[in-house]
Amino acid sequence: MDRNPHPTLNYPRREIASTTGCRPEEAISLLWSDLFWPQASCEASITKVFSKNILKPYTKNHLIRTIPISLALQDLLEERKRRSGLVFPSPHKKYIDQSNFSSRVWNCVLHSLVAEGEIRKRLRPYCLRHSFVTNIHHEHGVPFPTIAHLIGDKIETVIRFYSGTKPLTTQTFPNLY
Repeated sequence: MDRNPHPTLNYPRREIASTTGCRPEEAISLLWSDLFWPQASCEASITKVFSKNILKPYTKNHLIRTIPISLALQDLLEERKRRSGLVFPSPHKKYIDQSNFSSRVWNCVLHSLVAEGEIRKRLRPYCLRHSFVTNIHHEHGVPFPTIAHLIGDKIETVIRFYSGTKPLTTQTFPNLY
């Protein structure tokens, strides 16, 4: 049961987070001019964030990157495509307030999913980024250096926080000989 009062406004934004690994603040700040449609594909230039009601002209790690957009997401974006403005505007055509979105939309949807037994616990929107990394690495074999470039992080950070592996210690290291 989706209690989202504006499902068409939020579904594509959730989809971009889960299929590209971009941070919620990066998705919120995307303009149509940040999307490029070379031939039959689509790419997004990630250069800025909207966080705590401030548009910052840089990403969290100050890394500018271009990311590919999946065919499914391209179709969603094509339906909404405009010449200018925000890709994911609020109902009032402004930047989405992430904390307001989390409390009014995200938590309502997750509360229903927990109640229905679809998921075990409530998750933050940032979990879509984590799921993206886990999926492309474990299901599709994308190497960590490529993932680090796609999500705008260092390789070490990807391995530490997103790989799903645990560090080896003398207690957990297998006795090979």
